[in-house]
Amino acid sequence: MTAVNETLIRDVVADVLGRLGGATVAPKISAPAPAPAPAKTDCGCTGKSSAKPERRGTLGVFEDANEACTAAHEAFLQLQKAGVAARVKIVEIVKSMAEANAEAWGKIELDETKIGRLDHKIEKLQIIKLVPGVEWLRPDGRSGDHGITLEEYTPFGVVGAVTPSTHSIPTLSGNIVNICAAGNAVVFNPHPSAAKCAAIAVRAYNEAIYRETGIENIATIISKPTMESFATMCKHEAVRLLLVTGGPGVVKAAMQTGKRAICAGPGNPPVFVDDTACMTRAAKAIIQGASYDNNLLCIGEKEVFALDRIADKLMSEMQQHGAVKLSNAQLDALTKAAFTIKPGEGGGCAQAHTNKDFIGKDPIVLAKAAGVNIPAGTQLLFAETDANHPFVVEEQMMPFLPIVRVKNLEEGIARSLEAEHGYKHTSIIHSHDVEAMTAMGRALDTTLFIKNGPCMAGLGLGGEGYLSFSIATPTGEMILVADHDGNLRAIDWTDHEARMEKLLDRQYGKGKYTLKAARDPGGLSAAMQRYFEGDLSIIDKLPVQTVGTPFQKSVWKALRGIRCGTTISYAELARRIGKPKAVRAVGLANGQNPVGVVVPCHRVIGSNGNLTGYGGGLARKKWLLKHEGAPR
Repeated sequence: MTAVNETLIRDVVADVLGRLGGATVAPKISAPAPAPAPAKTDCGCTGKSSAKPERRGTLGVFEDANEACTAAHEAFLQLQKAGVAARVKIVEIVKSMAEANAEAWGKIELDETKIGRLDHKIEKLQIIKLVPGVEWLRPDGRSGDHGITLEEYTPFGVVGAVTPSTHSIPTLSGNIVNICAAGNAVVFNPHPSAAKCAAIAVRAYNEAIYRETGIENIATIISKPTMESFATMCKHEAVRLLLVTGGPGVVKAAMQTGKRAICAGPGNPPVFVDDTACMTRAAKAIIQGASYDNNLLCIGEKEVFALDRIADKLMSEMQQHGAVKLSNAQLDALTKAAFTIKPGEGGGCAQAHTNKDFIGKDPIVLAKAAGVNIPAGTQLLFAETDANHPFVVEEQMMPFLPIVRVKNLEEGIARSLEAEHGYKHTSIIHSHDVEAMTAMGRALDTTLFIKNGPCMAGLGLGGEGYLSFSIATPTGEMILVADHDGNLRAIDWTDHEARMEKLLDRQYGKGKYTLKAARDPGGLSAAMQRYFEGDLSIIDKLPVQTVGTPFQKSVWKALRGIRCGTTISYAELARRIGKPKAVRAVGLANGQNPVGVVVPCHRVIGSNGNLTGYGGGLARKKWLLKHEGAPR
């Protein structure tokens, strides 16, 4: 692609850098050829409405969050009128510009954030072309004796997005492709330490998109992002959906807004290696993934659990392929430098906090802290640790990898589950045993599960996947059914809506009830939100009305008598309803409970202490019990 109107583009970039406190000279930026300027009218104007309010924003960059949201909403309305063809053009522009400006933007981002590797920042922009676009919007049609039903996707409107410092421009670029392909506009509240580079990209994209489509501000950005600007963005009536890529704090804040949220939160991806794996291939893949952009990827390999009988072989192969092993003394020195160990609150366990000065830094920085000299070009350091080491427990984003020995597959999976913390983000296995791969995949149930490859293979880099810099982990959106009197009739997770409908059909008769959409029926949605925010006792007060057999009703009534923060067995539940021999029947009635969480069937576990089954999935059961403070 050739650079067109380069002087204008350089002036734009120089202006934004000056406004944001950066350099006054910017690298060359390539953009698509401009469309003809709007024709002037007889009065000499360009045809734009003179009644349109003047804004402080320039090419999508706004100081005021409300103005950014309003501008994005107007862009959404423009996009609606322009149709799918405009979406296709926007996607083409973003993908081509990301690739054309990869080197320049990669340098700008590295200069601002000072974390990661330039070659990988460039590569992450070059592969934006792998992000799915309009081609994924396939309608679903079905026909029958009485006609045809066609289901099509429709846009939300304006998406409020949060982008990280680790992959600022790549995440922003990929988000624009996804969001605009679906017919939406977007407003960004970027990470403050990567706001300048993000603003440069937004300006360049908007300039090109306007020239090609006539749509202004399809992507807006808040130039000085804060938690206050984030809150303003979330509250704005035009913002209908949140897309958050960031740490646990901002994810929690997004989930508490009451709006739909797609959250790509923290990850601590475990790797399991068994004795059927090719050690050379496994070692190369682990090094490649864990060292990529100095391990800033949230999908990156963060800890390895290796069968004891092959652990030495794996570590030897890693050394042969460029990784450096630290001694125990060197590991201790690095740990003291990389983590601050603070005493636990209330006399609890001590908590490790990652030293930000080591995040995304080159291996040489870590090696210096460890007191070891490493060969030039070393990409990764590693050491053998136990399963409770801070490098295992914490999501450290630096080119170091702990290796933990395990006795068997079962221990490897158990350790992996513990280290992953239930984020449901990413897990990796190196094995040629199909049963082992199946067992780990089912147990961890992560959004990404990579077999015999580096983490990036799951995103299309060296694999057959597709690219997204916002990996959504399960957020637990629920659907609630209430009657006109404000009584709860059913609650379930949205991914189990079909199961909920079957229960309703069984209880009330298929076609004999009507469901109507409501924002907050009887204040019940708000009450459930408060429960998930920590007001645990509120569900005890919610009115419930169910239809079932006398036996089922007795079980469900007993469930509401289980104190929050405690668990009982199915046998104990059977005893409480006066049917000590009906343990199996009690279990079946538990499974037919239509009002999950409020009628707390999750508080019933096996006699051996195992969680056993749960309609919403064991991961959710585990989360609910932890949320309520139940001992496990």
